[in-house]
Amino acid sequence: MIIVALLLPMVLGALLPAINFKNRRSHGFYIEGAVLICAALGAWALLKAPAPATLSLLGGQSLALLSDGAARILGLTFCVLWPLATLFALEYMVHDLRQDVFFARYIALLGPALALCVSANLLTLLIMYHLIHFGSLPLSSHSSGERAQIAARRQLYYQLVSLVLTVAGYVLLLSAGARGRFVYGGGLDTAVNERLRIAFVLLALGFGIGAAQFPFHSWLPQVTTGPTATTALIHDVLLVSSGAYGLARLVYWCFGTGGLTGTWAQWGPLALACLTIVYGSIMAFRVDELKPRLAYSTASNMGYVFFGLLLMTPQGLTGGLLHLIFHALAKMTLFLAAGTFILRTGVHTVQDMRGTASRLPVTTTAFTVSSFSMIGLPPLLGFLSKWTLAQAAGAQNSVLAWVGMGALLISAVLTCMYLLIPAVEAIWISRSADALPSRAVGGPIDISLMLLTLMILGLAFVNSPLFDAVSRVALGQG
Repeated sequence: MIIVALLLPMVLGALLPAINFKNRRSHGFYIEGAVLICAALGAWALLKAPAPATLSLLGGQSLALLSDGAARILGLTFCVLWPLATLFALEYMVHDLRQDVFFARYIALLGPALALCVSANLLTLLIMYHLIHFGSLPLSSHSSGERAQIAARRQLYYQLVSLVLTVAGYVLLLSAGARGRFVYGGGLDTAVNERLRIAFVLLALGFGIGAAQFPFHSWLPQVTTGPTATTALIHDVLLVSSGAYGLARLVYWCFGTGGLTGTWAQWGPLALACLTIVYGSIMAFRVDELKPRLAYSTASNMGYVFFGLLLMTPQGLTGGLLHLIFHALAKMTLFLAAGTFILRTGVHTVQDMRGTASRLPVTTTAFTVSSFSMIGLPPLLGFLSKWTLAQAAGAQNSVLAWVGMGALLISAVLTCMYLLIPAVEAIWISRSADALPSRAVGGPIDISLMLLTLMILGLAFVNSPLFDAVSRVALGQG
């Protein structure tokens, strides 16, 4: 059944351009219905936790799938967010002449996204990771404008570097006589030596490119020139989350923490994560264009996740996974709200957001609530993940852990500034009525924004089951 859940999105996506729909409504019902069916089937397969599926290859290698606690955490996140992003895209892309091609690719990517989550060894995860990133390139260049083409090419170049790094790391791992199985505590079946530490760093850097970690981050702000429906779900949720998830599997399920903790293989990537946190926040504050500002914020917040994972403790893993989930929800909401501002008012910069709340109340509410969550205002989920990360850093009591805590504090202050300023200006600063379009409420865009906002608010008060589930996974009990 898990194989069917992974293949169905690609089949339904491929069928879309071949169907002659009678009207726009049936076209929309097919797209949203296909995503809902795929997401529901994927969620059922993840929760059922079927027996492992393995395909043996030459040289003793294999492709293997297995649903465990970590797979369910990220996979269910995708299954919840994909239909909501698709609902938004139905209205956002309505005037696009190539929308069938867009949605075919949009639906199809859910398959490898779920396959990434249930990868049971490093080879399978690497294949799915690169399939996702290279498969997203047509969506990045969908706008066909010069800026979109340049951005897609830059994304391609960075992913080629990621491919070289991860392949080199995997070959080095094999040459050391290690295996790449995913078993909590480590599945190398050999002691971690200096060669394997080099392999680890190469693989971590490769995953860091996908998660827009400094100094490999510049592709992400550039690809925001594409459709918001792509940026919100594919770039700033799927691609960056795949990099962070790859690192989590690498540290806790492949190499294990014993042979890495306290070595240069831990401190080097950890230092880059701290630098990314601060650098991304500074750049987000400096950039006035709305979508690139949010993209730099994504790089910074992925630095949070990498920092937690590289602490190499169960509490660090808990904080990193919590922040990964929270960021996916809050940042997708922010990007969809930003796309709505652009679509309905022509707003592209922070300064242009002044006074827009009177015309776009739902959009402004979604933007403001998700901004408060990104800042970490109690009791929103962002506070829980950031507090857990701070506790994990304090418990480790090392120089870089304390440097990381300083980076978290600096980033928190800058986040207040680069997210609250546009929210406050949208709500409190008046603007002449003729400078804004007529009041716009209703439709798939507002429904998706309202549902996402309710989810953020709901998780502020009902988050114990999520925290307990993530904590069990971090302890190897999930």
